[in-house]
Amino acid sequence: MKSPYAIWLFLVLVMILWMRGWWQPGLPLTPREENTPQLTDIWSLKTAADRGVLWTAWNPLDNSGAPNLIQRSYLIFAPLAQIASSLSLSVDTVYKLAVLVAFSLSGLGMYQLLRTLKLKNFPSLIGALAYMLSPPHITLASDLLDFNFYWATIPWLIYLVERFIATKNTLRVSSLTGVLLTFAYFAGNTYFLTILPFLCLYAFMRLYLSQIPFGLIIKFGLLTLAFFLATSAFVTLPTAIEAPHTWLKQEVVRQQIIDLPSPGQVLQLFPLRSIYSCGFPSYS
Repeated sequence: MKSPYAIWLFLVLVMILWMRGWWQPGLPLTPREENTPQLTDIWSLKTAADRGVLWTAWNPLDNSGAPNLIQRSYLIFAPLAQIASSLSLSVDTVYKLAVLVAFSLSGLGMYQLLRTLKLKNFPSLIGALAYMLSPPHITLASDLLDFNFYWATIPWLIYLVERFIATKNTLRVSSLTGVLLTFAYFAGNTYFLTILPFLCLYAFMRLYLSQIPFGLIIKFGLLTLAFFLATSAFVTLPTAIEAPHTWLKQEVVRQQIIDLPSPGQVLQLFPLRSIYSCGFPSYS
């Protein structure tokens, strides 16, 4: 069983067995019960998708109205809501399938990484299962879907560093790394900002100690940054435009709101609302 597809199918079957208590109506409670508000968030986004406002610049269903194209902690929830709406699936079914996919992809990423590091098939499979089913992973990732997807990106990012060492294919590997970093950023910006400095340090030291020419390391890093900025621009640019006009300007690091504005101030916070009203009432 050496094919990545066969390995992934095996990991999916393992997770189906592990999640055997999940395959019934509703959603089981997790240790911290944080999956319930996340499920509610997806349900709210599905309502927006049903009404055709999920992908518009202004979402009138979010509190008293809010722009869609700004950085949120759970941007990956929007595609799941669209899938639930388009396929007429229940939100809890989509949520459980997303959990299954995220866990199995994390195991597959670790398997691919270990194979790239020249481990044989069986030890790589054991490493994949250990990573996928490790207690911290199971506890936190089953509780938070965004964390689950973010955790799944980590072995794939390190795998791409190893692929660059093996192939020296700067353009291909840097483009994939940049796109994957964008996904990690959308899956959980707090986790992303926490681990990014250490990930960059690891990548630089790994490439340097592998005797990759310094100029090639810089080229790889700059191309990766360029692809990340390009693929995330549809969110990061509107976020940058909106931030100076909101109370979040002072709270962007802590991600907490202490001094809430009055309702009248809320209606004046977002300049993009007046530019992209999308046919919805404009308040001034």
